[in-house]
Amino acid sequence: MSFGQSEIVELQSCAGLDGAIRRFHERPASLHLMHGHSSVYTFGLAIGSATRQPLAVIDGAMKFNSYTLSRIARFLALPPKALLARTHVTRSFTAFQTEAAITIKLPRFIANTSCRSVIILGMLDTYYDEQVKPLECQRSLHRIIQMLRALVDKNINVLVADIEVARTPP
Repeated sequence: MSFGQSEIVELQSCAGLDGAIRRFHERPASLHLMHGHSSVYTFGLAIGSATRQPLAVIDGAMKFNSYTLSRIARFLALPPKALLARTHVTRSFTAFQTEAAITIKLPRFIANTSCRSVIILGMLDTYYDEQVKPLECQRSLHRIIQMLRALVDKNINVLVADIEVARTPP
């Protein structure tokens, strides 16, 4: 993922960014969905980073990049090293890993830290694997949604950032 000068200009000129940051930080917590083109990953990380608090990132799209986070830190006038230190990332390569990261690892992490913000990048990417049967995808995503709702009930803000997909598998 690149985060060049054009994206900085796009972030600065995005009228809705301040509102999105404010809504993401509001209490009681909410489950948020942001979708669009590939810049949603950068915007999602910027919104989560603006909390200036510990941030859990689950990356199912392989879009997290520490250099991008450093650029976001500079954009937000934060020390890059401090932002990197309080951002905790796990990557998933399969639908089963995505489910485990969200339903098992994330609740444990939240219980043992002061983290109150979660960003999920490309949650559905791992579910487009043709070897995962549609019924199992449905069941797995149902368990994930239940967990995300349970986290929100515990006042954890969750943002799912994903791209628009023109042709999804059955």
